[in-house]
Amino acid sequence: MEAFMEKISIIVAVYNIEQYLERCVDSLLNQTYRNLEIILVDDGSTDGSGALCDRYAEMDSRVKVIHKENGGLSDARNTGTGKASGEYIAYVDGDDWVDKEMYGAMLGAIKSYQAEIAVCRYKCVYPDRVLDESTDEIVVFEGREALRAYTMEDERYQIQNAAWNKLYRREFAEGLQFPKGKLYEDIVYTAKLFGRAGKTVYLDKAYYNYVLEREGSIMAAGVNERILTDQMPAYFERSRYLRELGEPDLADCHDFFVYKRMLLTYTAFARSKCRTKEERHKRKQNMKELEKLIRGQKEHFAAAYRSLSSNSNEEKKMKIFLCSPILYRIAMTLNDKYVIPCKERKLLKEKVKHLHVVQLTGGLGNQMFQYAFYRKLLFMGKIAKIEDESGYEAAGTREKHLYKAFGITYERPTAAEMRLLTDSSMKLISRIRRKLFGRKKKSYIEKQFNYNPEALLQECAYYEGCWQSEKYFGDVEGELRKAFTFRCEIPKESRAVLERIGACNAVSIHIRRGDYLAEEQQKVYGGICTPQYYERAVALIRERVEDAKFFVFTNDADWAREHMAGNDFEIVDCNGEDAGYLDMLLMSRCRHHIIANSSFSWWGAWLNPHREKIVVAPAKWLNGRDCRDIYTEGMLAISGDI
Repeated sequence: MEAFMEKISIIVAVYNIEQYLERCVDSLLNQTYRNLEIILVDDGSTDGSGALCDRYAEMDSRVKVIHKENGGLSDARNTGTGKASGEYIAYVDGDDWVDKEMYGAMLGAIKSYQAEIAVCRYKCVYPDRVLDESTDEIVVFEGREALRAYTMEDERYQIQNAAWNKLYRREFAEGLQFPKGKLYEDIVYTAKLFGRAGKTVYLDKAYYNYVLEREGSIMAAGVNERILTDQMPAYFERSRYLRELGEPDLADCHDFFVYKRMLLTYTAFARSKCRTKEERHKRKQNMKELEKLIRGQKEHFAAAYRSLSSNSNEEKKMKIFLCSPILYRIAMTLNDKYVIPCKERKLLKEKVKHLHVVQLTGGLGNQMFQYAFYRKLLFMGKIAKIEDESGYEAAGTREKHLYKAFGITYERPTAAEMRLLTDSSMKLISRIRRKLFGRKKKSYIEKQFNYNPEALLQECAYYEGCWQSEKYFGDVEGELRKAFTFRCEIPKESRAVLERIGACNAVSIHIRRGDYLAEEQQKVYGGICTPQYYERAVALIRERVEDAKFFVFTNDADWAREHMAGNDFEIVDCNGEDAGYLDMLLMSRCRHHIIANSSFSWWGAWLNPHREKIVVAPAKWLNGRDCRDIYTEGMLAISGDI
């Protein structure tokens, strides 16, 4: 990566974000591309943000700090840009963070495709979920193709107004500045940037983490008068710029989207809640001002509603508004309350007829099997989603670790989809029907523990089960190995264990006790992974592996020390329950494996890609149940009977 020598200057605007700033700056310092200049612009913060910036400057020479009076985001960015010395420029908002490969990947793409600008997708980080729709596709735009995709709001490309998902040469943006004191500062700036580009490369990989719904953020302010004073004028200026650039057709398409947005904003103003007389007066003023802005654009309506972007419904809405704003509000209320819900219910019923939802339950091992089953459904061309709430409602359930360990995201079903799929509507007529005729739940419950191809042939289903067989997902193994790449931070103690594992003929041993010792669990799991099983497994490994060193992973370290004493055993107890996935990471780096009757160590062994690995497993997986399909080719199954 360091074959590229150019310096990238990253400008971070900082204003009262002390609790988020550390995550942001750490993500920049940890970039795989090291030749960076990180400029932290403290825009008059009144919390501890400024002091934190100074501490980072003392820690790392790549960090530069500018303290200034508060002038807003645009002024902070302009100030930072003026002090930048790098050949390339990038921006990051201080409450967001970036993946460690971001700038190396973007600079590499600029070099590979000889582009002026690189743009990447971003993850939408909500308080309760992360949305990542990356496809890993790379698209090269020639000339003004990127400007067109951006202006036409092409949903295939997450380009957007934002300054922070882009990288370009500093000299390329010469003369461009963000408008001081204005919100929506990126609207015109970004258009002019793409207007200059001869070639743009778009990476459909979400390297940037965009935090949404943070309390106190600019973007969480909701509908307010700054839309009238800042956003709308910026859109009008962008339209003028497109015409000056010689792109009148593109300007007409842009105008269509602006007029559509203006009507939506008018509706949002009209429906905004007001608690005081002053707030109601302000709302009325805003609505009048917006109406004035809309009517002021009347001369451009004909061209906009004939543009390639237009549709007849939006034109009808505008005609109603111009006739009477009151009539428009009544029409929108009826439309939103009756027409749209009716259409959505009809579409939803058709969609659910072909929907496949996989329930997520259990610990990380089970979650991985369920995710693998979901990926197989997608591979088969089915509409598949993962439902990850019902299995974790009870107290004491395991954590959902797919994102923590691997950065995995997936599409979740909506509440409406789940109501239809599980026949759980609480409407009176639905409750009466269920009482009389029973529930029409479209569940497919796993009734046996072996591979059943019938599960994959359902027209639609809510899948409840574990799906613990490689036969379900063997033909998507490559995709799964890529998805199950650990992307978590590795603490110092675990890194030390990892180094010791890499320096010897390491063999992982997994001993699961804890929950397996409960009386009810003993009936299913007890008497299988006995001391005799581990003695035989260790003896077998010693016969086949020279100078084997055993790394023991367990939730009962005292038992392990009692039964596995010796210089060739190391009890790994540096990772707690909340970071158990680190144990799986360490297991997967061992050369050979002795697993328990646990999906956790099954995956620890499976993730080891080496064909010559030895995997020893208990001959019985569960008491009283046939589980032959849990075993993979080459596993050595031995008995734990006394």
